[in-house]
Amino acid sequence: MYINLISFLLLLVFGLIFLLKLYVLRKKYSLQANVLANRNKGRKVQLVERMVQISSATWILVWIGEIVLVQLNIVNKFQLWNNYYVSILGLIVMTVGVMFFIVAAMTMKASWRVGIDKSSKSKLITEGIYRYSRNPTFVGLYFIVIGIFLVYADAATCISMLANMYAINRLVLEEEKHLKEIFGKEYDVYIKKTPRYL
Repeated sequence: MYINLISFLLLLVFGLIFLLKLYVLRKKYSLQANVLANRNKGRKVQLVERMVQISSATWILVWIGEIVLVQLNIVNKFQLWNNYYVSILGLIVMTVGVMFFIVAAMTMKASWRVGIDKSSKSKLITEGIYRYSRNPTFVGLYFIVIGIFLVYADAATCISMLANMYAINRLVLEEEKHLKEIFGKEYDVYIKKTPRYL
């Protein structure tokens, strides 16, 4: 039962940090940081960002649904396994993911965006956690969805995990083109020194 409680707390922390970061950027810097699937980006980028929107909303709803099912003691007939130790591993993986997400959001400061922002130029962040990964926010999200799958292990968590990881990877590839356009050689040097994920 406490596994479900910890999962719920991780969901709350993740959601609060995400919303708080958007709020701070709006209030302190007058920035609209959530630009996911906004217009004027080209059809391909808009399509990829829409995929990220849908797949992200899906895994969050699946996560909430799994928490509710367990809390109501509803037996999940589609569960692939129900193993205490795998669930503990899943919680650890989720916790690492939430921590990656928080550290990445804090390190980005006012440069943090949700989606590709073609309307404003920000600084290329290469210090802190960004020395080790060009996309620590997405590494964090990958860990979170993998952790959800390990804890709840059913078709819904598996499909939402795979769909979101695919969509995010497509977004990363589009974002790399955008950053190359904006930062040129500075970004080329960064790519050579720092891996895309880990």
